[in-house]
Amino acid sequence: MANKSGKERDMSEGFKEVDYKKLKKEVEARYKKVLKEAKDEHFEALEAIEKIWAIMNHSKVSSYGLLGAAVKKAIMLVPVPFTRKDIVGAMQLQSPELARNHNHNSLGSCLRLLKKEGVIVEIEAGQGSRPAVYELGK
Repeated sequence: MANKSGKERDMSEGFKEVDYKKLKKEVEARYKKVLKEAKDEHFEALEAIEKIWAIMNHSKVSSYGLLGAAVKKAIMLVPVPFTRKDIVGAMQLQSPELARNHNHNSLGSCLRLLKKEGVIVEIEAGQGSRPAVYELGK
């Protein structure tokens, strides 16, 4: 490609490592933003469907249902492997009121149900003050 002086320009000079790293970082940031938005939209849609189902069936939306939706959303946000504490931390960011008002036993029941359904797998059993460690199911 010719530059202003009419000479051929070496394209390798125009795309330096600094430019490469900057572009790569921008692409990764856009990807993470789009992925987070998609996950948020996914779980909001699930929560809305659950509420509509409850209304159509003349029943009240249980906090366990909302807790389950919040836990599923939190699982998508925490690093793997994760513990109950990681889930509560993510819930505090996404659903602060639910995180504040959840029952410790209800969260445990929710995690057991997700384990039974294969959504999560317990990779290390909890014992005493050491919490159980989970990862996503296959």
